[in-house]
Amino acid sequence: MIEATETRFISIPYGKSSLDLKLQGSWHSFILEGKDIDPVSDLDAAVQQALENPTGAPRIAEAVCRTDQVVIVINDITRPVPSGILVQKIAQELEKAGVPDQQVKILLATGTHRPNNQEEIKNMLGPDLLKRFQVSNHDCRDEANLVYLGVTPGGTRVVVNRLYAEADYRILTGLIAPHHAAGFSGGRKSVIPGLAGLELLKRHHSLDGRIFNPAMGCLEGNPFHLEAVAAARIAGAEFILNVVPNSRGQVVAVVAGELEEAHMAGVRVAETMSRCRLPFLADIVITGAGGYPRDINLYQAQKAISAAEMVIRDNGTIILVAECAHGFGEGVFVDWLVEAKSPQEVIERFRREGFSPGASKAFFFARAAARCRLIVVTTNLPGDLLSQMFMEKATTLEEALTMAEKPIGCNHIVAVIPRAVQIIPEAAGECGERVCYFNDRETP
Repeated sequence: MIEATETRFISIPYGKSSLDLKLQGSWHSFILEGKDIDPVSDLDAAVQQALENPTGAPRIAEAVCRTDQVVIVINDITRPVPSGILVQKIAQELEKAGVPDQQVKILLATGTHRPNNQEEIKNMLGPDLLKRFQVSNHDCRDEANLVYLGVTPGGTRVVVNRLYAEADYRILTGLIAPHHAAGFSGGRKSVIPGLAGLELLKRHHSLDGRIFNPAMGCLEGNPFHLEAVAAARIAGAEFILNVVPNSRGQVVAVVAGELEEAHMAGVRVAETMSRCRLPFLADIVITGAGGYPRDINLYQAQKAISAAEMVIRDNGTIILVAECAHGFGEGVFVDWLVEAKSPQEVIERFRREGFSPGASKAFFFARAAARCRLIVVTTNLPGDLLSQMFMEKATTLEEALTMAEKPIGCNHIVAVIPRAVQIIPEAAGECGERVCYFNDRETP
């Protein structure tokens, strides 16, 4: 964390470019950024080393049989994962074991997201891998390609992608970073929600299966995380290969091996970079998702608001910086917000009806809007529709700051989180006590 005591400029990622913010020396402002860890000097070599020295599991080349049907799970286009390099290195391990290409399938863990098209998949994997292996998108609504496998101790019926469930050897790839509901992404999230059926997702993402408030960085006692692990155990996962990015999206570590052990090794690295503490709750939080692809649409960019919620004062103002080049990104969450008369009405509807694609996202926006003012800095979303969704539009940061406070006084605390999805923000309360939304804060 940096306390800005004099006028300075800071860049906030916006799509594939950035917006400059002038922090006045008269403001009581803080910049929340992750610890600066240098990226690996050679990503190919780092991935290879991780595969050759896995944590808690044998090396792929030693564990897989040449007759095995193998599924490699990758993230979809919304996650900045170097999938091409990861799959290429995994393919080399499979070659060593004598597994023919026709026995290897690549499966996109889309969750409830739309399927990725051929051009998007080509951009992620490259043309050579696309020619070598069969690639398909998971569809959570396609009952014919889902299979029931059992029930978790928490009562969740585990229904996942059939191709994945019926494979002999399953490899999960992904990234490990702070996550607003799961604590951290990566590991088990490739299966749940990535490859889950819609009914499983409805249960897992409802308020019965999650903490009401943001849970970034929280794993212990987190039902969202624990149920995902239990379900992934039932579905099976022989090996994971995850990268850990810094706040600028550069890979600083690669972990490989057993589902939980390797994931926790990555979590420890992510934690050292991510935790930032404010001495006070902020009056204004300026938050960015981290640029493309994390702000590709409002649906994805919302995660930056969850981070801001953890350090905003009640009745404060959150300013979201998000290009949203692809618009809102999903229609249901827009409908839920527009149809409601108040944020609390959305929250109560979500309590009654539970999860559906887009409904949980509407709940996240409503949760924030019920506590504070929301301003979105973008040129790609219509202001009239945003206003119906309990948000306001600004086309520049300067306009947003003018809207937030005229003027921002020297007693106002302003927090800036340029890359919020990579940060675990924490704040002290009025009397200096740590505010822990995960455990302590009452739900509405």
